[in-house]
Amino acid sequence: MNRRPKPRFPELLSPAGAGIILICFFLPWLKVSCGSKDIIVSGWSIGGILWLIFACAFAMLAGYVILRNLVKVFLLKGILIFCTALSFAVIFYKYVTAVNDPDIPFYVPSSMINFKFRPGAFGMAFGLLMSAAGAFLIGRSPAKGKTQSPATGTETVTR
Repeated sequence: MNRRPKPRFPELLSPAGAGIILICFFLPWLKVSCGSKDIIVSGWSIGGILWLIFACAFAMLAGYVILRNLVKVFLLKGILIFCTALSFAVIFYKYVTAVNDPDIPFYVPSSMINFKFRPGAFGMAFGLLMSAAGAFLIGRSPAKGKTQSPATGTETVTR
């Protein structure tokens, strides 16, 4: 009977990170308070180019599910690295455009504006870091000369 080997921990980092990104896209990212008005925003409520992050996370999950069985590690690695880098770039671009937006009135004193990061922002950062780490670790073979017993889980070193 030909059984597929169980995925190792590094192989699961990227799909787990992509799953976290998909969930955190809909969670609140930021709470902005100005005077008596509070606004809570998420990737879903901002929309626009941020939907590209959602699409990239979905592509990472789909790529993992489809390509892991076809042993296309190089292609899978490329998809994971590209999608993670693109997601980081979109967040950086959105930050730069928000800071340089001419429609934001700069006559409002900074003491009146309060920003608080919400769980979605932390989860998004954590998911992106997991995806990036998993992309670089996927496909690495275990150390040569070491075999692991499937029954006991103990390693033996051959010389």
